Amino acid sequence: AQKAEEVLRLMQELDGSGMPGVRPTTITFNAAINAYSKGPNRLEFAENADRLLQEMKTLSDAGYVQVSPDRITYTACINAYSKVKMNRAATRSVELLREMEKLYK
Repeated sequence: AQKAEEVLRLMQELDGSGMPGVRPTTITFNAAINAYSKGPNRLEFAENADRLLQEMKTLSDAGYVQVSPDRITYTACINAYSKVKMNRAATRSVELLREMEKLYK
């Protein structure tokens, strides 16, 4: 999972330096989020997936529509939290589900 995020960060760096064709997209972010969701059943992995989701929302709000979160993004984050046996994780899963329902009704 951390390697997937490292690739994402490298792509962002290369895009920022002007290299064409390496701008991250929703698919790129989803791959990193999905990698965290398949990691160990630890809160840290779920929070990392959530952090990337929040970053996508920020970028999308700033006009980078190619990184807009989609149903796959939310589902992967919910999946990551669902593996963690803590009330806090369950609460966050429900929050994300409700947020997704509002966006994709």
